[in-house]
This record gives sequence, structure tokens and C-alpha cells, in this order.
Amino acid sequence: MYIRRYRKRRSSRWWIFLLVILALGAFYFSSKKPAISLIPRFGPTPTPTPSAQQFIQEGEKAWSEGRLKEAFSQYSKALNLEPDNFQALLRRSQILVFLGRAKEAVEDAKRALALKPDSPEAIAGLCLALNWAGQIDEAFETCVKGVSLYPQNPILRAYLAETYIDKSNWDRANEEINAALSLAPDDPEVLRVYGYILEKQGKYRQALEAYLKAQELTPHLYHLYIRVGNLYIILKKWDEALAQFNKAVEIAPDLPMPYDALGWGYYQLKDLDRAEVELKKAIEIDPDYGPAYGHLGVVYYVQRKYEDAIPNFERAIELGVKSVEYYYELGLSYVFLGLCDQALPWLEKALEIDPYSEPALWGLSQCQAPKKK
Repeated sequence: MYIRRYRKRRSSRWWIFLLVILALGAFYFSSKKPAISLIPRFGPTPTPTPSAQQFIQEGEKAWSEGRLKEAFSQYSKALNLEPDNFQALLRRSQILVFLGRAKEAVEDAKRALALKPDSPEAIAGLCLALNWAGQIDEAFETCVKGVSLYPQNPILRAYLAETYIDKSNWDRANEEINAALSLAPDDPEVLRVYGYILEKQGKYRQALEAYLKAQELTPHLYHLYIRVGNLYIILKKWDEALAQFNKAVEIAPDLPMPYDALGWGYYQLKDLDRAEVELKKAIEIDPDYGPAYGHLGVVYYVQRKYEDAIPNFERAIELGVKSVEYYYELGLSYVFLGLCDQALPWLEKALEIDPYSEPALWGLSQCQAPKKK
């Protein structure tokens, strides 16, 4: 009989022991090496660089809401990326005009026109900027050229009318604005100019109607509220005037012009304390806004606070505000303080502007009169 021999099976304990040794070894070596992540590592997630067009879109949104400083900032960013962006140059020029920085607006408008010499929008933009910068003759020449090239463009016709009225040519101003109205009776800029022309001719109620219509179409433009408020002052509608000035402040609280208008409105109402408060706000917002200094000088002058009036008049004149009233009231402030040597130059400047200025002549006579013993 064949007897089968059986092998003894190895104990399972040896297998367990071996697995433990292998596991400990794997742990040891893994602790000596840096861990390897299955997730790839990257640097900080890059932020997409805004394009000029994105800044233009943000600028247009701010413009449409009346936030002119923000609009200016956005268009400036666009131009930093694309210095020859026609759209940005043209809009920033318009914004600068309404920010009271027309001389800067002229530069942007000229750059835009250089890019597209035959663009009616660029010609109109330069005409507007030149006019508001006080360069009336250059504005007139630019507008005439534009109208000769594009006689059916209502904005060019309106801006030509604006230059005519500033040159005191009422007949031609009326002809041009009527032509503009026939082309675009509901254009807010045409209506603004129409109101301005009527106002310059003393047709205040008709001017008010034109301004209010423009205001309805572009309720975000603060300067239209100032225009309307000034007309309400003339028409002695005091509450309506203050409401308009306060609306301008609401729309553009970061600009000096609404506060200046509100302060001057309170001066007209003989509320000198409130006038002073609002005018100081205008100066606080923009220490280089000349009209507010001039108005504040007048507020102090009528209260016989000559020591306070003098530096405000001088600052207004230093900032380029030209007014025969400011010259003679500055001179008279010195006269009333007994300082004729300092009064004479200002009185003489007033007489250069208006040789028949009675206050200036009176002040001059006081300084030239022999002193009583």
C-alpha cells in the first residue's frame, strides 16, 4: 500500500508577521520623502486685465447716472490703455466741460479731431469745449466749418447758435437754433442751447420751459438744475429755486458747483449765514474752484467783514475769475480799512473793464481826497 506523505502547512502567523514588517518599512521610507499630491499645484489664480472697452462701459454707466468724477476716472483708465481711443477722448472732453475744466476738454477734443478730422461728433466736441473755455472766436470758426460740412447735423447748428449768442449776434443765433430745433426738436443738448439763447435775451419763462424739457430727457445732468434754479431766482420763485439747487447737490454731491449755486441762492434770499455754510462746502470740495471764493467774498463784503472778504476776492481773481464787481469790492474793502495804497491797483483794474464804474470811481475819489486835519 502506498502511503501519501503530507507537508505541514506553514503557520499563518508568519504571514502576518511579514506583512507588518513590510508596512513598517513603507511607512519609514514614506516619512523621509516629501508627500506627492495627486492634485497639481498652481500659483495664484490670475485676474483678467480689464480692457479699455470695459472701462468705457463703466464710464458710460457713471455718466448716465450723473457721477461725473467717476465717469472721468473710468475714461481716463481707458485712455491709459489706449491713448488714441476716439470714443474715450470725445466723451472725456464732454465730461471735462461739465466739470468746469473746459481748457482741459479742449485738449481731448483736439486729439479726437486729429484722429478723425471729418467726424461731425469730433468737430462738435471741439466747438463746445472751446466755447466753454471762453475761446469764442475759435469756437465760432470750428462750428462754422462743421455746419458747412454737415448742415443737417442739429448739434453743430445748436453749438454755432451758442457761439453767435455769446458774440451778441442775436439774429443769427435765433436762425441757427431754429434750424437745429427743426432737425431735432427733442434733443436735450439742442434744448439746453435753446434755453441758454432765450435766457441771454431775457426771455426767462420761455427759457425755463426749454430747460425743463431738457431736464426731463437727461435728469442726471446737474447743471440743468442749476440753470433752472437761477431762472426761478429771477422769477422770484424762491422755494422752487432752492429745490432745484438741492437736486443738483443730490445728483453731484462731490462737485463744488451745486454747493456754490445753493450758497449763492441763499445769498439772493438774504440768508447770509446759510450762504456762507454752502459756499464753504464748495471750497472744501475743490479748493481751486474760483467762483465760490468770489461769492463768499461778496457775502462777507455786504456784512462789512472786509478782512474776511479780501482774501476770498484775491483768491477768486488768482484762480482766473474776472469780474468788475470783485475788483471794485476788493478795492473798496481796502479803502474802508484805510489802506488806499493796496486799494488803488484793484480800483484801477475795475476801471479798465468798466471806465464808468461808479463804485470804483467813488473809491478812487476817497483815496485821492485830501485828508482832513
